Amino acid sequence: MSGLSIAVTHLNVPYGDIVSEKDFALALRNGTTQVDGISESSAAIIASTFVETTPNLLMRCIREAGASIKSANELYNETLRDNMPRCPEWEEAVQNLLDDPLEQLRGSVKSYQRPFDPAYD
Repeated sequence: MSGLSIAVTHLNVPYGDIVSEKDFALALRNGTTQVDGISESSAAIIASTFVETTPNLLMRCIREAGASIKSANELYNETLRDNMPRCPEWEEAVQNLLDDPLEQLRGSVKSYQRPFDPAYD
């Protein structure tokens, strides 16, 4: 069973067959539920994704949907703007994955200045 199928089945349990795998994949790829083809009902249910599923399952869904962690996090931020609760597990899981590795490197490399040595100067 695919991760998308597992997540969608779980999200639909209280409501019936509203969210499709296609809806969920579109939302993950686009970083929003405001996409043609995603109904308001489906969008409302997708908004609970980060609270209702684990980061591991979400990572699997992101891969299967051909999405990126960045676009999935944009979807997460949209849910926060829609007054969904924060999900510390998601935030912790993506914290280091969203950072620019070159920027991290620049911040960790201290400029080195050789001390004055008359033998070399």
